[in-house]
Amino acid sequence: TTEIYTLSLHDALPISAVDEPAAVDEAPAVEGSCSAGASLESAIYEINVLDINDAGRTYWSLQYMSFFDADGNKLDTDSSAGSAQTFYPGFGPNQAFEEKPGRQSAQDNYYQSGTKPFAPSWLRYEFKTPSNCVASYGLQAQLDVGTPALFAPKRWSMRKSLDGGATWINLDEQCDQTDWQEGETRKFSTEPGSGSC
Repeated sequence: TTEIYTLSLHDALPISAVDEPAAVDEAPAVEGSCSAGASLESAIYEINVLDINDAGRTYWSLQYMSFFDADGNKLDTDSSAGSAQTFYPGFGPNQAFEEKPGRQSAQDNYYQSGTKPFAPSWLRYEFKTPSNCVASYGLQAQLDVGTPALFAPKRWSMRKSLDGGATWINLDEQCDQTDWQEGETRKFSTEPGSGSC
């Protein structure tokens, strides 16, 4: 005997009862990372230099400081948006954020902290209009000084503020950056946990 079954539309399961693909758990965004919030933000970035390579404990300097988005694109900077806790006259924070094509020597100017003997101090840059989130930053050692490793930062922290400096988010910490070459640029991630300390 052959049995025949029929299914009417009334026998069909409601749409809500149909199995759906299980939701994929996503890793929570880490505070401070570029994935944690909007891709555009107005932020202040601050490097706080805690130690240098110079045994004579004089000052620290940078030829240039740069910022990059998550795709590795360099973000434009305005030299007037830099500030510093201390600086030597004529070698202010604006020098650290002014990229000059063909810059070949320290005579093109650089940033130099203003404390002698050395004391920890910060250098800041403020993105005054919304910009891509900074995924990494670059530091260029001073040019044309003969012994650039002496004046380049050795230990520092990097942080950002989204509320004008009222509160800060720690981004990176480096503890033993030595043996800088003249004009060398080193790039560091702002993703939490990527530091060397």
